[in-house]
Amino acid sequence: MLKKLFISLLILFLSINVYAKIFKTTDTMSLDNDYFYRLIDRANAISPSKYFTDNFKPYSVRETIVLLNNDENLKELFVIDKDIEKISKKAKSFYSFHYNNKKISFNPIQEANLKLDYSTKENTKFNNSFGAEYENTNYDLRLNVKGGLQIKDYFLLSYTFSLENNENDDVKLSLYRFNIKKGVKHLSISFAKDNIVLGPGYFGNLLLSKNIKPELMVSIKTEIPYDLGFLGTFRWYMWHIWFDDDERVNKDPKLWGMRLSLKPADWFEIAGSRIIYYGGSGNPSYSSVSDYWKLFTAKDENTGNKWDTEQIVGADASLYLPFLKKTGFLKGGKLYSEYTWTDITAPWQTEDKGKDFALLGASYTQGLFLTTGRTDLHFEYTKISRINYNNHNFARDGYTDEKYLIGHYSGRDSKSFFAEIYHELNDKFHLFVGGAYIKRGLNLPEQQKVKIGYIGTKYFFTPRIILDLKANYVKEDKVDTDPSPVYYNFVDDKRSYTQIFFNIKFIQ
Repeated sequence: MLKKLFISLLILFLSINVYAKIFKTTDTMSLDNDYFYRLIDRANAISPSKYFTDNFKPYSVRETIVLLNNDENLKELFVIDKDIEKISKKAKSFYSFHYNNKKISFNPIQEANLKLDYSTKENTKFNNSFGAEYENTNYDLRLNVKGGLQIKDYFLLSYTFSLENNENDDVKLSLYRFNIKKGVKHLSISFAKDNIVLGPGYFGNLLLSKNIKPELMVSIKTEIPYDLGFLGTFRWYMWHIWFDDDERVNKDPKLWGMRLSLKPADWFEIAGSRIIYYGGSGNPSYSSVSDYWKLFTAKDENTGNKWDTEQIVGADASLYLPFLKKTGFLKGGKLYSEYTWTDITAPWQTEDKGKDFALLGASYTQGLFLTTGRTDLHFEYTKISRINYNNHNFARDGYTDEKYLIGHYSGRDSKSFFAEIYHELNDKFHLFVGGAYIKRGLNLPEQQKVKIGYIGTKYFFTPRIILDLKANYVKEDKVDTDPSPVYYNFVDDKRSYTQIFFNIKFIQ
């Protein structure tokens, strides 16, 4: 008994000392670093921790250190094993910001990323492209450079400048991303231009996905969860996004989002999310606390008055599968499900007095992730209702930003299947292959069937210089001639095209 007590006190003492050396205000890991996010997916599938979640991105440095901490003295606390040690060594290259707790730290170039996207046909969308526009053009060339400034543990500024060129634009320099951030004990507070990816989906997410370009936002995020004892660990999030979109009828709409999650055990997480998509030119504006309280309560949804907006609620659950180590060939996995609803009947709403509570307009994603530590397999099925993404307040523009869906790119009234295999032949050379089948217009007389196949490679010249090459082949049995991103008009005109993605990244 005394021995166990001594070990527990020693672990607690060491953990306090380790975390004393970790800043509360830490950098955000760019969503462009897809291999880093792959490593985190593996680590959480192999040895999940109730102190970490992989269902709200991007991650901060201090979040991922909790998962990848490799101190042998903390092995009992963090269940570190040899597989996690290997992953931790690979991930180390991506922690590019060099902190100094005694003075100002300035890294003018942490990362540089040269990207070329090319399509054999014009006016084709590059899915998950962060919203680049390819109208009347078939390529986009972009150089992103990221840097940062840290003042002890008080304040952090990170920035990404982008130099872009395609046939539609002259060479254009822009502030592509930035983050002004302060961390406290459990939370981070930031004013940023960035993306949020919400939910467990790998190929896409129903509420917030990475289809759109980074937008201006403020957020409060739980980075170190609250320990509720036998109930598990608890997290809460709130954010507000200002969209810069002058091409729609309701120019520059806004989005208010919130999320709660609970991890009763290392291997299970359940969460609820909600978004309120509102405003834009021609729609009501809000300024008082009373206005926002009425948006929050949703009492006036579907009444047609000032506080009638587009609101979507969601719930997701993730079951982690570390016991798969016992199979001898798998190391871990994750089984997950995400549901969203576009409407409810609720007795507190003006339109629903006397009715029972019910969720309406269900859409869902079901997925499975398996890993051997070097080979990853992803499978997903998504079905999206016909009333999703096209609220009456936003006419034919719907739930979009610059014609890209803010949610899942499969689109409303659709079902889709996705699969991918990623394999590391060795530490330098990786291969992956995948595909998708999407059927749109399920409730229309004519449906569109889209088949996508892709193959790619990732080559590590060094741990800090990475080359990516990917080719998509897309085949559509009908072409959608409706310019709206949320309405369809399919005509009998088959189309196929190839998309090439080239990317070379330097990490300091």
